Amino acid sequence: VTLIENFLDINEYNSIIENASAFVMKSYRQMAMGNIVKALASGVKVYLNENNIMYQWLLEEGFFVFLISNFQADLISGNVFLTDNEKRINHIAYSGLSKKYSVEHFWDFIVSKIANRNKEVQ
Repeated sequence: VTLIENFLDINEYNSIIENASAFVMKSYRQMAMGNIVKALASGVKVYLNENNIMYQWLLEEGFFVFLISNFQADLISGNVFLTDNEKRINHIAYSGLSKKYSVEHFWDFIVSKIANRNKEVQ
């Protein structure tokens, strides 16, 4: 178990996430979204608080995510790794999410909002 209490260099942090078996986010506020997505993309088993708004959303998007309340039992039993099938499904869900919320989609959305606002002003 590695508890990260201080900010790390981005390369060192990414290396830790990419080589981890589990990622635990105790917070239930929308925090660390990029960190959670990075862990999912890296094939890491993600544990979230059931009150974290991302928990239900990620389930709905097709990801395997787990409740933090199960982490202790999983740690004791050694079940803190995703199976190959769970990794595959998370990879598919991540690819779908990347297409659904692509940079191009974001820019198109912003441009359409600006265009619509300009029409309303005229």
